[in-house]
Amino acid sequence: MSQWTILNDARIQPVLFSWRGHVPRASVVDVLETYLPGFLGAPDLIDLWTVTGGGDFLETETLLSPVGDPALGDALVDTNERYHLLGFPRSGLLFSTGTHLGAFDVEVGEYLLLRDARPRFVVEGRYRSFDAWYARGLRALRAEWSLPQDASV
Repeated sequence: MSQWTILNDARIQPVLFSWRGHVPRASVVDVLETYLPGFLGAPDLIDLWTVTGGGDFLETETLLSPVGDPALGDALVDTNERYHLLGFPRSGLLFSTGTHLGAFDVEVGEYLLLRDARPRFVVEGRYRSFDAWYARGLRALRAEWSLPQDASV
């Protein structure tokens, strides 16, 4: 897990990352199984949630939390329900909001980088892992964060 680009970035520039803190794996899995019965995808995202609990990062982004607070806008289930009402497909599990959206395509098993162009949600990138989504997708969009250029994925 520590080899992940997002965790390395958090270690190098901690002011840009504010995590909720550890969430027991059983709690994460319980929320996902309740919300998406039979969901077996995104094991790396589940692992990241157990370590970070979700939170804010890179000044404008939020990693939604399975145990988030709806009043703060970081609750995984509530945010997904709100976006589904706006036309976001139910085949996608939204996990990140901000300048772009991050979602896991439950049917295909890919991580998506999306632009919110309501009433459409435009796919700007498809990735096989959370780390690739972050390093090659979201992180690559902006250079002003002063993060190391080498994001080996």
